[in-house]
Amino acid sequence: VKFEYLFLDIEWNQAPKTTDIEEREPVQIGIVAADANLNIKRTFSKSIRLSNRECFNPNTFTVSHYPLDAIMKSKSEETVLKNMNISFQNYKYIVVWTNETYELLKRRTDKYGISMPRHRVIILLLMQIAGDGKKVIGFEKSLKQAGIKYQKNYLHYSKHDVNYLYLLFCKCYGEYRKLTEQETCYLNPRTHKVHNGNCRYADSALIKSSKDVIFQEIKYVRYAVVKMIGIGFIGKQILK
Repeated sequence: VKFEYLFLDIEWNQAPKTTDIEEREPVQIGIVAADANLNIKRTFSKSIRLSNRECFNPNTFTVSHYPLDAIMKSKSEETVLKNMNISFQNYKYIVVWTNETYELLKRRTDKYGISMPRHRVIILLLMQIAGDGKKVIGFEKSLKQAGIKYQKNYLHYSKHDVNYLYLLFCKCYGEYRKLTEQETCYLNPRTHKVHNGNCRYADSALIKSSKDVIFQEIKYVRYAVVKMIGIGFIGKQILK
């Protein structure tokens, strides 16, 4: 089965008295796979066993409400990640809330020699349109301002957070298409940047397109800011 988007969320445990990503281990993973029209085609949600129960950080339970006993009864990280790779063999984009989530996935799959298909990474962030317009807001506040219903007790569970991430992306996509359906932009295939029609750097040598290219042809977008429903959307993508 070929998918367009994989929406990904990971809850991880940071070993006590450490801060670096090497000492993080996933304890939950959630995926929603969608086609080019953003229709959900498959979901995946698993808990993951820690390699060493002595590495469990009490803060993991405080944040995710996921107890150590439940974690240690789960399948191994290698088994879960290999099953994930079997379930999702073809996709174009991985959508995450933060780059840390993707980097953790990449490091852990590399550890077990798991090869992912060529893809691109979209980092979805929301920012407050206030002051200098650069203040990034948290996941829960983003859901509130986008009008997405959620259960507070379900936050920080990958199974639920990844569904909220999917809904947030769909909301941004739909609102942006409505706001810009009559607008065009210019794509620079060399720099992978998008220019507004009135930009002084836009010229006939660039590729003319509708503005929803920010969501549809992510290969041209490195950074974009969109005003939407009282907040701003920042979409970043990393070429892989």
